[in-house]
Amino acid sequence: MRAISTSLFVALSGLLFGATCLSAESLLAYSHLTDQFWQIWSMDLDDKEPRQLTSSPFDKRHPAWLEAGKKIMFRTNNGQLYILDLVTQKEEQILLKFGQVSDPDWSQATKLLTFARFSPNLVDESEIWTIQLDGSEQRVITNLPGLQYHPDFSPDGSKIAYVSGKGPGQHEIWTMDRDGTNPSRLTENPSGYDLFPDWSPDGKKIAFVSDKKGSLDIWVTDEADKTQKQLTDYSGLDTCPAWSPDGRHILFASNQGGDLQIWMVDYLSGKQDQITYGPGESREPACVSGEPFKGEAGRDH
Repeated sequence: MRAISTSLFVALSGLLFGATCLSAESLLAYSHLTDQFWQIWSMDLDDKEPRQLTSSPFDKRHPAWLEAGKKIMFRTNNGQLYILDLVTQKEEQILLKFGQVSDPDWSQATKLLTFARFSPNLVDESEIWTIQLDGSEQRVITNLPGLQYHPDFSPDGSKIAYVSGKGPGQHEIWTMDRDGTNPSRLTENPSGYDLFPDWSPDGKKIAFVSDKKGSLDIWVTDEADKTQKQLTDYSGLDTCPAWSPDGRHILFASNQGGDLQIWMVDYLSGKQDQITYGPGESREPACVSGEPFKGEAGRDH
């Protein structure tokens, strides 16, 4: 799997995304295939009881918590952004004029949204933006050839980790300051793919996906000295790494049990546990510490 074709890479990008969980009141949100549509579900990782949050008849992907237990942002399959208010159950579309956007990530520290926007006129060209939820303060913070995507804010909002890629292979993890200055490459995989960076809660490490050993596995790199540690070693697909709020665990999506489901690995011991189960796939975990919403529970799956 060293040389991933462009078509396979696009397919993988459509099903790989990530964010965080596991401490007291750790709330997990994720996408789950429900009655032919991708819907947003949640789970308190203390009791592991799944709860369906959305049911409207269109696909919803890549959830991100805006307010713990109260509001969640998600994107549709055609790149539109919505915010779900868990109290009122209203879904509000935002940033309509931007057309299709990808890889949204929210910074609680700065109240900024970052996302990748693909060029409508050029093949394999995309840039990273930052913006307020109301559409103000929009900035294109990269201006580079090729693909810049999968942005992820550091916990304090001062930096953004992202993927920079140039065609098949050579997709690597970089960091930059929030305004796009001081870019620095963290990983080197000239013939493969390093994807889906996610900052640890202390801002010192970044989890990511890499195919440098053949299959896509979960790795962690130290942001300061760039040392790397491989956390999973599975011949199938491990993706979407997401640090827990306690910094001890990483949630990720894996098909090692058959269908793609959410799993968790202990950063120190390497012990793995499956978190979600079928029928239907679950992917794109997003987690935060907070009080769970106590509305009516959805169906178990």
